[in-house]
Amino acid sequence: MPAVDASTALYGVAGWPLRDTLSPRLHNAAFTALGIPAVYVPLRVRPERGDGLIAALETLGMSGANVTVPHKEAAFRGCDRLSPAARAARSVNTLVRAGSGWTGHTTDGEGLLDALARAAHDPACGPLALLGGGGSARSAAVALLRRGGLRLRLITRDPHGVARALAHADDVGAGSSLEILARGSEAAARALRSARTVLNATTLGSGSGRGMPCPPAWLRADAVAVDFVYGAPTPWRTALRARGITAFSGLGMLICQAARSFRIWTGKDPLEWMLWAGGWDREMVESGAGAGTAGKSPPGGPARSGAKSARAPRRLRRMAKPVGGTRRARR
Repeated sequence: MPAVDASTALYGVAGWPLRDTLSPRLHNAAFTALGIPAVYVPLRVRPERGDGLIAALETLGMSGANVTVPHKEAAFRGCDRLSPAARAARSVNTLVRAGSGWTGHTTDGEGLLDALARAAHDPACGPLALLGGGGSARSAAVALLRRGGLRLRLITRDPHGVARALAHADDVGAGSSLEILARGSEAAARALRSARTVLNATTLGSGSGRGMPCPPAWLRADAVAVDFVYGAPTPWRTALRARGITAFSGLGMLICQAARSFRIWTGKDPLEWMLWAGGWDREMVESGAGAGTAGKSPPGGPARSGAKSARAPRRLRRMAKPVGGTRRARR
């Protein structure tokens, strides 16, 4: 981690409970590698305190922040300005100080597309089912629809509420279509059985949710699944992999959306450093997709990163030590 003094810029991730968030490791590795005088810290904000989040960031003198569950909608309501994607999804996961106010962005959806591209999977290769209706699910839906050429079925407990939330998502690419289905309906079951790509943006099967998002046996043999939960394998991911189905955790999405947030704040590209620090190679192998695309050592080495000595890679190796537990891909 960089040396900290009164001139150090402060960033962080706000959410609850943030027990095992990987975000500080990713961002601090990138700040160190790129020689940026900044630090990134976890900010545990209780669910009932979300409406005071932006005022708290202002009081702390922070330059920017990520926002994860359960505060993405509160951040959306509190921003002075919004990016088009954040406005369409009614969800904010990235805050940046802009003069006397705060601008809200959402990088979840584009981060998902970046991760799928890095894994060489085209979501337009067939029907796509998305489980969930929260901020990450809506951000993913907005990004997928803007991409074009996608048949998306969004499956949620509250179809009418999600339809209202996405009412302003009118920037739809050519050939894209959206159908919102009720979880547990026969139409939802048919959509999951026929989907070539299945995305789980719910907490079902994670440490905070019981059961599974859908029966693993419903997925077709050539399906590709992405579970937005990252960390230790969930029962759903484990069952899919036992059937020979490629099943990614949310690690790739986490890393890619974090890199987009970092670029908004600094104008610099941290992706290769974050892929290394987050263990992308291991994720690719465990998913069943094959070898990863990031190297086993820090990309570019200390000379390219701006570090002054060989001690920089050792610091980054300590940051990249694996952490157990199951975490949401929100951060």
